[in-house]
Amino acid sequence: MPATKPDKSWSEAIRKQVYEYHETKDGNGKVKKIRYLNVLAAQLVRAAAKGDMTAMKEIGDRLDGKPMQGIKATLQHDMSDSVKELFREIDGKTRGIPSGG
Repeated sequence: MPATKPDKSWSEAIRKQVYEYHETKDGNGKVKKIRYLNVLAAQLVRAAAKGDMTAMKEIGDRLDGKPMQGIKATLQHDMSDSVKELFREIDGKTRGIPSGG
C-alpha cells in the first residue's frame, strides 16, 4: 500500500469527522441530528459575539478572505547596453508628448 502524507491523512480525518452527525435534543426532548461542522461554526460565532478577537478574525478571514500580503522586491540585475539604449530612445521620443491624453 502506498504511503500517504501525514498532513494529508490528518486533514482527511478531520474533514470526515466534521461531516459526521452529532445527536442532540431540542427543548421538547426530540432528538436532532446536526453535523459537527455546524456545531463548530455555531461555537465560533458565539465566541466572536462574546468578544473573542481570534474568533472574529477567523470569521472575517473565512467570509472576506485573508488580507493580501505586500511583497517588496528589488531588482539587482544590470541591464544590457542594448536595453539601456532602448530606454533612452523611448524616453527621448516621449519627452515632447503631453501626458493625460
